[in-house]
Amino acid sequence: DVVLKGYWLDETPVTVGDFRKFVKETKYKTEAEAFGWSFVLSSLATDAAKKDERSEALPDAKHWLAVPSAYWRTPEGKGSTIKDRLDHPVTHISLSDAVAYCQWAGKRLPYETEWENAARSPKQPKANLWQGEFPDGNTLKDGFHGTSPVRAFKPNGNGMYSMVGNVWEWTSTLYSKPSEGSQDLPKYVLKGGSFVDSKDGTLNHKARPSTRMGNTPDSGSHNTGFRCVMNGPDGDPTPDRMRGPGGKAGMDQSLLQDIIASEGVEGLQQYMKDIGMGGSVMTPKQMKEQQEKIAEEKRRLEEQMRGDEEEF
Repeated sequence: DVVLKGYWLDETPVTVGDFRKFVKETKYKTEAEAFGWSFVLSSLATDAAKKDERSEALPDAKHWLAVPSAYWRTPEGKGSTIKDRLDHPVTHISLSDAVAYCQWAGKRLPYETEWENAARSPKQPKANLWQGEFPDGNTLKDGFHGTSPVRAFKPNGNGMYSMVGNVWEWTSTLYSKPSEGSQDLPKYVLKGGSFVDSKDGTLNHKARPSTRMGNTPDSGSHNTGFRCVMNGPDGDPTPDRMRGPGGKAGMDQSLLQDIIASEGVEGLQQYMKDIGMGGSVMTPKQMKEQQEKIAEEKRRLEEQMRGDEEEF
């Protein structure tokens, strides 16, 4: 079981305006700047970015372009600006960038359990998600094609804004380690989904508090951001254990009770599937069906044994 110590999680993801203050004071250069490019959703990339011969689409995801000069200050590539988006979440942020900002702010990145505990609420507010055909047919029903202001929608029951959708958020929880001898980097957990995801999972990820994925600490993109946390009076938290796609971590029992209360056993099944533990919780109907199946198999075996005895 996981017992969380008290903590103060920021109400919103770190905004463009927040990050600009950090850069102005420290002269920090993000990893996207160092690499000279970052991933941008093709339907939002500037014309200059699309015409740039160096822009390259991912082979298995043509809607993502590797765009030269895309970083937090020019999020859609050359010709884009943050002028009217200071209250949007900062993007193109790697885990390393997020850690640097948190240290400057006197804070740290949350662990996945802390993040999800704050994201969980009996009633989830509307979120900035994709509507329409992906990747070129966003209906803009929620008013946004890309990111939205961090307070564009109501907070959840815990007073947290933009926990689901808008941008993926980095955590300090390890997702996977490279095999021994490998040159690969470890992966860390990101939470909540982003503006390219959907409420029901028909498009990309199913955006909900348990939604998660793993990525390397040097990765960042058009839909990647973060928020910070401060320790409470009990001091440093107990670090999460590694939680990969098939890994199991200690479960916060109060969190599980909240899920059952708000979403039922089916919701708990989906939650456990989302975090890589599989749908190992049975509904009463499934339990009855399983018991009937076992009883039927028992009767079949008994009849077979009686037949064998008669034949003998």
